[in-house]
Amino acid sequence: TPYFWKSWWFVTLIIIGIVALVQYAYMHKLKVMREREVEALYRPIEAALKESDEPGKLQSRIQNILANQQRYQESQKKTLEADKKEVEENVHPFMQDVMDVMEKNFDNSEFGVQELAEAMHLNRSLLSKKLNAETGLPTAQFIRNYRLDIARKMMMNNVANRNITEIAYRVGFNDPKYFTRCFTKQYGVSPSQYKDTIDDD
Repeated sequence: TPYFWKSWWFVTLIIIGIVALVQYAYMHKLKVMREREVEALYRPIEAALKESDEPGKLQSRIQNILANQQRYQESQKKTLEADKKEVEENVHPFMQDVMDVMEKNFDNSEFGVQELAEAMHLNRSLLSKKLNAETGLPTAQFIRNYRLDIARKMMMNNVANRNITEIAYRVGFNDPKYFTRCFTKQYGVSPSQYKDTIDDD
Protein backbone atom coordinates (compact mmCIF):
# COMPACT_ATOMS: atom_id res chain seq x y z
CA THR A 1 0.00 0.00 0.00
CA PRO A 2 1.50 3.39 -0.98
CA TYR A 3 2.06 6.13 1.55
CA PHE A 4 -1.08 8.24 1.87
CA TRP A 5 0.63 11.33 0.42
CA LYS A 6 1.44 9.36 -2.73
CA SER A 7 -2.07 7.99 -3.13
CA TRP A 8 -4.38 9.14 -5.90
CA TRP A 9 -7.07 10.41 -3.54
CA PHE A 10 -4.57 12.56 -1.62
CA VAL A 11 -3.30 14.21 -4.83
CA THR A 12 -6.90 14.83 -5.91
CA LEU A 13 -7.74 16.44 -2.56
CA ILE A 14 -4.71 18.73 -2.84
CA ILE A 15 -5.77 19.87 -6.32
CA ILE A 16 -9.37 20.45 -5.19
CA GLY A 17 -8.12 22.36 -2.15
CA ILE A 18 -5.95 24.65 -4.25
CA VAL A 19 -8.79 25.37 -6.68
CA ALA A 20 -11.19 26.10 -3.80
CA LEU A 21 -8.66 28.42 -2.14
CA VAL A 22 -8.10 30.38 -5.35
CA GLN A 23 -11.84 30.69 -5.94
CA TYR A 24 -12.36 31.90 -2.37
CA ALA A 25 -9.60 34.48 -2.75
CA TYR A 26 -11.16 35.73 -5.98
CA MET A 27 -14.66 36.02 -4.46
CA HIS A 28 -13.26 37.84 -1.41
CA LYS A 29 -11.42 40.27 -3.67
CA LEU A 30 -14.61 40.85 -5.65
CA LYS A 31 -16.59 41.54 -2.46
CA VAL A 32 -14.02 44.05 -1.19
CA MET A 33 -13.92 45.81 -4.55
CA ARG A 34 -17.71 46.16 -4.60
CA GLU A 35 -17.79 47.58 -1.06
CA ARG A 36 -15.15 50.14 -2.00
CA GLU A 37 -17.05 51.05 -5.15
CA VAL A 38 -20.23 51.72 -3.15
CA GLU A 39 -18.32 53.89 -0.68
CA ALA A 40 -16.63 55.78 -3.49
CA LEU A 41 -19.99 56.29 -5.18
CA TYR A 42 -21.78 57.89 -2.25
CA ARG A 43 -18.96 59.84 -0.61
CA PRO A 44 -18.68 62.53 -3.35
CA ILE A 45 -22.46 62.82 -3.59
CA GLU A 46 -22.79 63.41 0.14
CA ALA A 47 -20.06 66.05 -0.06
CA ALA A 48 -21.84 67.74 -2.95
CA LEU A 49 -25.10 67.85 -1.02
CA LYS A 50 -23.36 69.52 1.91
CA GLU A 51 -21.39 72.06 -0.11
CA SER A 52 -23.80 73.24 -2.80
CA ASP A 53 -26.79 75.52 -2.21
CA GLU A 54 -27.78 75.98 -5.88
CA PRO A 55 -30.02 73.18 -7.28
CA GLY A 56 -28.70 73.60 -10.85
CA LYS A 57 -25.05 73.31 -9.90
CA LEU A 58 -25.83 70.47 -7.50
CA GLN A 59 -27.57 68.44 -10.19
CA SER A 60 -24.74 69.04 -12.67
CA ARG A 61 -22.12 68.05 -10.13
CA ILE A 62 -23.96 64.86 -9.17
CA GLN A 63 -24.32 63.91 -12.84
CA ASN A 64 -20.58 64.34 -13.34
CA ILE A 65 -19.86 62.27 -10.26
CA LEU A 66 -22.17 59.47 -11.43
CA ALA A 67 -20.62 59.50 -14.91
CA ASN A 68 -17.13 59.22 -13.42
CA GLN A 69 -18.27 56.41 -11.13
CA GLN A 70 -19.78 54.51 -14.06
CA ARG A 71 -16.52 54.73 -15.98
CA TYR A 72 -14.66 53.57 -12.88
CA GLN A 73 -16.98 50.60 -12.40
CA GLU A 74 -16.60 49.55 -16.02
CA SER A 75 -12.83 49.78 -15.69
CA GLN A 76 -12.85 47.70 -12.49
CA LYS A 77 -15.12 45.12 -14.07
CA LYS A 78 -12.68 44.64 -16.94
CA THR A 79 -9.79 44.36 -14.48
CA LEU A 80 -11.57 41.72 -12.40
CA GLU A 81 -12.54 39.74 -15.48
CA ALA A 82 -8.92 39.78 -16.64
CA ASP A 83 -7.75 38.68 -13.18
CA LYS A 84 -10.29 35.86 -13.13
CA LYS A 85 -9.20 34.67 -16.55
CA GLU A 86 -5.57 34.68 -15.46
CA VAL A 87 -6.40 32.68 -12.34
CA GLU A 88 -8.38 30.10 -14.32
CA GLU A 89 -5.57 29.72 -16.82
CA ASN A 90 -2.98 29.09 -14.11
CA VAL A 91 -4.82 26.74 -11.74
CA HIS A 92 -3.31 23.43 -12.81
CA PRO A 93 -4.26 23.77 -16.49
CA PHE A 94 -1.97 20.85 -17.29
CA MET A 95 -3.64 18.53 -14.79
CA GLN A 96 -7.09 19.62 -15.92
CA ASP A 97 -6.20 18.71 -19.49
CA VAL A 98 -4.82 15.35 -18.35
CA MET A 99 -7.98 14.59 -16.39
CA ASP A 100 -10.16 15.53 -19.36
CA VAL A 101 -8.20 13.19 -21.63
CA MET A 102 -8.34 10.36 -19.10
CA GLU A 103 -12.06 10.79 -18.59
CA LYS A 104 -12.61 10.25 -22.31
CA ASN A 105 -10.25 7.29 -22.67
CA PHE A 106 -10.01 5.31 -19.41
CA ASP A 107 -12.27 2.56 -20.79
CA ASN A 108 -9.99 1.99 -23.80
CA SER A 109 -7.58 -0.83 -22.95
CA GLU A 110 -5.27 0.32 -25.75
CA PHE A 111 -4.89 3.77 -24.19
CA GLY A 112 -1.55 3.94 -22.40
CA VAL A 113 1.45 6.18 -21.85
CA GLN A 114 2.14 6.80 -25.53
CA GLU A 115 -1.50 7.60 -26.28
CA LEU A 116 -1.72 10.02 -23.36
CA ALA A 117 1.48 11.75 -24.50
CA GLU A 118 0.09 12.15 -28.02
CA ALA A 119 -3.23 13.47 -26.71
CA MET A 120 -1.33 16.04 -24.63
CA HIS A 121 0.93 16.93 -27.60
CA LEU A 122 4.03 16.03 -25.60
CA ASN A 123 6.75 13.43 -25.95
CA ARG A 124 6.77 10.67 -23.35
CA SER A 125 9.76 12.08 -21.48
CA LEU A 126 8.29 15.56 -21.03
CA LEU A 127 4.90 14.14 -20.08
CA SER A 128 6.58 11.98 -17.45
CA LYS A 129 8.44 14.96 -15.95
CA LYS A 130 5.36 17.20 -15.83
CA LEU A 131 3.08 14.50 -14.47
CA ASN A 132 5.60 13.41 -11.86
CA ALA A 133 6.04 17.02 -10.74
CA GLU A 134 2.27 17.36 -10.25
CA THR A 135 1.41 13.96 -8.76
CA GLY A 136 4.66 12.27 -7.76
CA LEU A 137 3.69 9.30 -9.92
CA PRO A 138 5.15 7.73 -13.06
CA THR A 139 2.82 8.07 -16.04
CA ALA A 140 1.87 4.38 -16.22
CA GLN A 141 1.04 4.31 -12.51
CA PHE A 142 -1.00 7.50 -12.80
CA ILE A 143 -3.09 5.96 -15.60
CA ARG A 144 -3.51 2.72 -13.66
CA ASN A 145 -4.49 4.54 -10.45
CA TYR A 146 -7.01 6.63 -12.36
CA ARG A 147 -8.66 3.48 -13.69
CA LEU A 148 -8.63 1.84 -10.27
CA ASP A 149 -10.28 4.89 -8.72
CA ILE A 150 -13.02 4.78 -11.36
CA ALA A 151 -13.48 1.06 -10.68
CA ARG A 152 -13.78 1.71 -6.94
CA LYS A 153 -16.44 4.36 -7.56
CA MET A 154 -18.31 1.99 -9.89
CA MET A 155 -18.47 -0.59 -7.11
CA MET A 156 -19.69 2.04 -4.66
CA ASN A 157 -22.44 3.02 -7.11
CA ASN A 158 -23.41 -0.59 -7.84
CA VAL A 159 -22.46 -0.37 -11.51
CA ALA A 160 -22.85 -3.71 -13.34
CA ASN A 161 -24.18 -5.17 -10.07
CA ARG A 162 -20.59 -4.83 -8.80
CA ASN A 163 -19.47 -7.63 -11.10
CA ILE A 164 -15.70 -7.42 -10.73
CA THR A 165 -14.85 -8.88 -14.13
CA GLU A 166 -17.27 -6.56 -15.90
CA ILE A 167 -15.96 -3.52 -14.04
CA ALA A 168 -12.36 -4.49 -14.83
CA TYR A 169 -13.16 -4.47 -18.54
CA ARG A 170 -15.10 -1.21 -18.26
CA VAL A 171 -12.09 0.64 -16.85
CA GLY A 172 -9.65 -0.62 -19.48
CA PHE A 173 -8.17 -3.78 -17.92
CA ASN A 174 -7.98 -6.75 -20.29
CA ASP A 175 -7.10 -9.20 -17.54
CA PRO A 176 -9.42 -9.35 -14.49
CA LYS A 177 -6.73 -11.17 -12.48
CA TYR A 178 -4.24 -8.36 -13.13
CA PHE A 179 -6.95 -5.87 -12.19
CA THR A 180 -7.43 -7.70 -8.89
CA ARG A 181 -3.70 -7.61 -8.13
CA CYS A 182 -3.47 -3.89 -8.91
CA PHE A 183 -6.60 -3.07 -6.90
CA THR A 184 -5.35 -5.04 -3.90
CA LYS A 185 -1.95 -3.33 -4.03
CA GLN A 186 -3.54 0.11 -4.28
CA TYR A 187 -6.24 -0.20 -1.61
CA GLY A 188 -4.96 -2.99 0.63
CA VAL A 189 -8.03 -5.17 0.02
CA SER A 190 -9.16 -7.25 -2.94
CA PRO A 191 -12.09 -6.07 -5.09
CA SER A 192 -14.22 -8.85 -3.57
CA GLN A 193 -13.36 -7.75 -0.04
CA TYR A 194 -14.04 -4.13 -0.93
CA LYS A 195 -17.39 -5.12 -2.44
CA ASP A 196 -18.27 -7.06 0.73
CA THR A 197 -17.59 -4.02 2.92
CA ILE A 198 -19.96 -1.99 0.75
CA ASP A 199 -22.62 -4.70 0.96
CA ASP A 200 -22.26 -4.79 4.75
CA ASP A 201 -22.90 -1.05 4.92
